[in-house]
Amino acid sequence: MEWATKAGWRETAMGYLDTDQNWNIIDKIVEIGEARGRTPAQVALRWVMQKPGVTAPIIGAKRMAHLEDNLQAATFELSDEEMAVRGHGWFVVAARARARGC
Repeated sequence: MEWATKAGWRETAMGYLDTDQNWNIIDKIVEIGEARGRTPAQVALRWVMQKPGVTAPIIGAKRMAHLEDNLQAATFELSDEEMAVRGHGWFVVAARARARGC
């Protein structure tokens, strides 16, 4: 959670999603991204893209840089181990990453 504080995130901004489980998932997303040279948004979007039944993840790019970053999620795949991480944190992190300018 230290990286989130440095990025300017407030715990209260997540409201009902502010749980230890979600923060642990977000930490894992950041860890995967750092190991792969990817942003948290790319990792989270890739996770959604690889879920069975998902035909088109919806992105909310406000700036061209957001769109360019998000599109990079289509250029790699997550391992089975990385896909095994579960919870709402995957869906939260892409929005939070965009909010901090990623």
